[in-house]
Amino acid sequence: MCLIQQLYSAVIVISITRCLTLADSGTVDSMEAWCVYVLQGILDELSKVLTNWLIFLTCRKISWSRLFPMQKSGRSLPAKRL
Repeated sequence: MCLIQQLYSAVIVISITRCLTLADSGTVDSMEAWCVYVLQGILDELSKVLTNWLIFLTCRKISWSRLFPMQKSGRSLPAKRL
């Protein structure tokens, strides 16, 4: 790992440890702070997934419109007469 990744990991570990220490104190406020911390992490991860999903859907829509351009206009090619 590079130095930046190591520092980021260390900050995350310190943050988690600090929140767990507070939650272990047993007060309502400290447990609420821990719950908020955990839920914020879940929200952050869900927003990343949603963003990636929206990017995927947009790319898929663009690729389909390029693969099948006639479907976009709603017209089909005229039939050939023999």
